[in-house]
Amino acid sequence: MAELTFIKTRERVLYMLYWLGRTTGKVALGDEQEQETLLFEVPGANDLWCERAYDALVEAKHVTNEHEQFGFGPSVVSISQSGIELIEAQLNAPDSDIANINESCVVRQEIVTREIRNLRGEVRDQTALKLVLSPRTAEKPESGGSHIPAADRIVGIDHNQPSVEQALKDLDQLIEDVRSTNDFSGVPEDKERAVAELSAVRSLLKATKVRIAAVLAVAAPVLAWVTTNILNETTKELAKRFGAWLSKGLSG
Repeated sequence: MAELTFIKTRERVLYMLYWLGRTTGKVALGDEQEQETLLFEVPGANDLWCERAYDALVEAKHVTNEHEQFGFGPSVVSISQSGIELIEAQLNAPDSDIANINESCVVRQEIVTREIRNLRGEVRDQTALKLVLSPRTAEKPESGGSHIPAADRIVGIDHNQPSVEQALKDLDQLIEDVRSTNDFSGVPEDKERAVAELSAVRSLLKATKVRIAAVLAVAAPVLAWVTTNILNETTKELAKRFGAWLSKGLSG
């Protein structure tokens, strides 16, 4: 596939954020030592252009990054009213690139782990939320793949399935480990918030049917926090294992 122009790359990244805002609201990113936890995968566009496209959207104020606005605390990214108006105008324009994308593609979410280098030069693992633009026909992941179903889809959870039982046990243990640990970077309020968010994920997963977007909206940022701020390796592995289960669509 030929590479997209930069303008089309920027429009498609904005469309993905538009979709995210419609399904889950704002997306929380990391703090200043764990930046860029929101990733994009646009077919035909290279990673550098995706990053520059996002920067251009922030500069044009189509996207708001509240970390840059206030200069402290967790980063929260959302599409602005001008960004919404731009995308909706293109959705209503016959044969526009965004209108065609809206008809032929879906936006999916993945939870991925990558290595990052913090401000002190240390290399650490980080759980990231990635938005992936995929053909609408690809409803099921390939064997061994990591794509999850369309994130606004409602899926059933069989609580008697062994993989589900194990994932929920991992989550219960993760909540207890985070609650009891004193071995973490940050302030006590950060840990308290993480426990509350993990507990919220657990509450969502008590239902027999859940919306994947709702679970990921809460789970992705807190799993990122655990894997970068909790120092106990066993707890980190629990978070990664639970994240891997989420990436399979809450069933594998």
